[in-house]
Amino acid sequence: MPTSSAAGLPAADDRRDSPALRDWTDVIFFAGLALLPVDGTRFGFAMPYWTPISPMLFLVYTLLNACLHPRITSRTVRRFIPFIGFAGLLVMISIFDWPTVGIRPRQAGVTAVAVATGLSTLLALDIARNGKHLNVRTMVTTLIAAYSAAFVVGVIQFANQLDHLNIQAIHRFFFNVIERPYFAVRPQFLFAEPSYIGVHLFGILMPSYWLTRDKRLPWLILGFAGGAIAMQSGRRIIIDTVVCMVIWFVATFRFQRTKRSIAATIGAGATAITAAVAAFTLQPQLRAIAAQGAMSGDFSTSSRMFLTLAPMLAGMHDPVHWLFGFGAGNLADAIRRGFPYAAEYYESRGVALNSEIRLLANPPADTFTMSFFTTFVAEFGLVALAVLFALIVAWVTRNHAWNRHTVCWLVLLAYLYCQFEAYAFAAFWLFIWAVGTDNERSLGTESQIHGRHDSLPQNHGTELLKSQY
Repeated sequence: MPTSSAAGLPAADDRRDSPALRDWTDVIFFAGLALLPVDGTRFGFAMPYWTPISPMLFLVYTLLNACLHPRITSRTVRRFIPFIGFAGLLVMISIFDWPTVGIRPRQAGVTAVAVATGLSTLLALDIARNGKHLNVRTMVTTLIAAYSAAFVVGVIQFANQLDHLNIQAIHRFFFNVIERPYFAVRPQFLFAEPSYIGVHLFGILMPSYWLTRDKRLPWLILGFAGGAIAMQSGRRIIIDTVVCMVIWFVATFRFQRTKRSIAATIGAGATAITAAVAAFTLQPQLRAIAAQGAMSGDFSTSSRMFLTLAPMLAGMHDPVHWLFGFGAGNLADAIRRGFPYAAEYYESRGVALNSEIRLLANPPADTFTMSFFTTFVAEFGLVALAVLFALIVAWVTRNHAWNRHTVCWLVLLAYLYCQFEAYAFAAFWLFIWAVGTDNERSLGTESQIHGRHDSLPQNHGTELLKSQY
């Protein structure tokens, strides 16, 4: 293990002595961590159906360190050059698409910023940990404090709902702060909408626990999820909790042919099935979906399915653009072209077009789909999606990280991003960083993270992604 960094910063082989800050720019990094749950306010950068602040801070952090610590930054860039090159491929695809479809400069710029800030999130994390060796426990503590504060905000919103305290001054405050207000009828915490609760808890906090084994994180995750369900924040958090707890169990449980192991597996399966049945029985919207189908049972679900169906059918009737997309920023064009086909599909099945769907005949330029896969294929095509999948497989293979844990993490991401389209969201980039990093050298053993001595061998600990089950 090296004794000093390439930039001459002190080594941090003993993670107990890792500093919280190396220089003033690290304040920006920790501000980015602290503001991860703040993605629905009027103060963030407007991207498709969220307004995050953290990605912009990570971009600033990366650029500042490129100036102040060029050797650290260049080493990080070289490590993740395949993903930077992939961003270049997206630009070339769009240059091919724009002459045939047209270009919407503002929307294309938003897509470019989303991709750039997503990459910056990846680079910032690597600079902070592998370049400057900032303290892991301080990072986790920052996350816990940030999400705990967001939960408190949700409790205040719940207590002040229309059928509870209904204090107008509090309503006015949140109306001035939140970009898309849902809080009057259900808590949205500081998220763009209540359905984003699960992508934060299970996309960021749960993998953070896998990587650090900080025992504070499971309590936060379960408490936040349980509180959100109790305060009736929506059906998505119910489904997310059941699905992600099953993934957590499969990823972490050591399956053995013993009575205890078999009993635990059966018990976990029975619990998941019971929870799913209870959710679809007790939750009115889920009960309606189960009885009438997704297209007819719920207004919001019907609209989201239409938003996915329209651009896909547009591509099927235009094979070139299905393969190579309609270009960055041209999602609205794909939806408009696919509207007649999707409307015909709905009507042929006796499903009425609701008021939200009818507006999609001429969608606004800043429309959205709430699905990463739909938006990505509409903008960049099936070829780009296939290249992305191949790149992920090659990345995991190159870093010798194939195991049950990695597969479960990929399944988790695929599930979460089906209903979340944000290119800049940290969950995907955290996975890429973790796979490409020697997590034991970067994070230290569990006892080192918690500031305790241990007598374990140096190579024992949290290298979860590269361990064998």
